[in-house]
Amino acid sequence: MILFAGFMEKTYSQAEVDTTSTIMLAENQEAEQAYNQGLEEIKNRNYTYALSHFTDALKYKPDLYQAYNGRGTAYLLMKDYQNAIREFRKALKMNPQNKGSLYYNIAIAYQLDHQYDSAINNLKLAEKTAFKSPKVYYNMGFCLYQQGKYTEAIAAYDKAIAADPKYADAYNDRGSAKRQAGDLEGAIQDYSEAINISPKAMYYDNRGTAYRRMKLFGEAIEDYTMALRLSPDAYAIYNNRGSARYDKGDYQEAIEDYKKAISLKPDYAPAYNNLGTVYYVIQNYPEALKALNKAIELNPSYGYAYFNRGNVKEELKDVEGAVNDWKKAASLGLKLAETNIDDYKKKK
Repeated sequence: MILFAGFMEKTYSQAEVDTTSTIMLAENQEAEQAYNQGLEEIKNRNYTYALSHFTDALKYKPDLYQAYNGRGTAYLLMKDYQNAIREFRKALKMNPQNKGSLYYNIAIAYQLDHQYDSAINNLKLAEKTAFKSPKVYYNMGFCLYQQGKYTEAIAAYDKAIAADPKYADAYNDRGSAKRQAGDLEGAIQDYSEAINISPKAMYYDNRGTAYRRMKLFGEAIEDYTMALRLSPDAYAIYNNRGSARYDKGDYQEAIEDYKKAISLKPDYAPAYNNLGTVYYVIQNYPEALKALNKAIELNPSYGYAYFNRGNVKEELKDVEGAVNDWKKAASLGLKLAETNIDDYKKKK
């Protein structure tokens, strides 16, 4: 038995904050100008300059809550999530009338910081206000998905889709939640709806993976191919198509896809692991060993690669090396390697 690396699954789009439009402060032109300059720097992705301008705006008008919101947005885009939360909370304290969008922004900061319970709590607070954006339910679904609560995630995505029937990302992500819950047919229906609304490589890729799990390898290959037409440099999708071609028995085509993935991303260990497994199956053990060595060089904690290399070494009559690799794989949590070790002990 050989083990493949996990396929790529992209389930969500970029989280977005709710920003306030340009303000007009006839009584304080300096604050207005500094604030608008901050917004412009946000658009230009000059986040440090944006922070400086928002800070200047607050010097001119200390109660300008929009500037705190702007500072929070800049910090969030700089991936400084704790400071982002702090600034959003300052804005919330100063302007409780606009609390819905601010609760939402706080939730996004927590979400990006992988604090999903706190994100969900703030999304629920946003939901209770007049802020009824479908993104509230979409991001709630994302957080629940990350927690492995797939049934609850599906329910949240249902609300997002009810609020916006053309929300392609919500269909895609609900499809991924259904796939994790074992409803592959439902997943394919949702991915198909997402594709109908807005054909994206990510949607084709995810539907291809659902087809692959259903052992519909021809359909999977077609979807991966379509995804690659839309995103020709997507190395992980080449890896996915290679695995579908391997499953179908098209070994040479699989090798070509894995090599293409590697050419696009030379440090992509999963493609080396998968390339090694194909060489193992066609009994090209020297090439298999070379590919698996590279996978381990790139990721010394890669349990699958150690397991597979152990199998190759066994075929090359390097029994001691095989056992050592299986032991390493077992130490990394791969239970299947323990079976190989037990089988070897029985043969002694």
